[in-house]
Amino acid sequence: MRAETPELFGNRDTKNPLIQQCLTRCTIVTFPFTTPDGYRITYFAAPKDVDQFDIVALYKVILMIADIRMIEDEFIRGDIFIFNSEGVSGKIVTKVMTPLTKKMLTAAQEAFPQRLASIHVINTNVFGEKTLNFFKMFVKATMKNRMS
Repeated sequence: MRAETPELFGNRDTKNPLIQQCLTRCTIVTFPFTTPDGYRITYFAAPKDVDQFDIVALYKVILMIADIRMIEDEFIRGDIFIFNSEGVSGKIVTKVMTPLTKKMLTAAQEAFPQRLASIHVINTNVFGEKTLNFFKMFVKATMKNRMS
């Protein structure tokens, strides 16, 4: 999977200006504790400055975090993702709705052993709904039922 998607798994230097920009402008937080049931929570909020938003860098950062967690997390039951779609606009939707998103979602489902328990979208607007529906086209059937 990694060799088939060099645009996601190649050139992941944290000093890369686009990755640095993503790290400073996007909010991605993996909570340091698990839920009482053993799930790890990760929170993501869309950046406010869409013109400075690079989707490739974002996907690389997400996959880099997943790599770190594979090494550092010993035993977790699964993952819960919370996406805050406040401020999601048509500009962000056009950046997300690309063939690369399908590759990203496939990589996330096939290349990592973490079990995705659920995805929750908060502060949803019409653009957030469109993005969620777009993601649903590329996830496994069992995952579609875990998205709310």
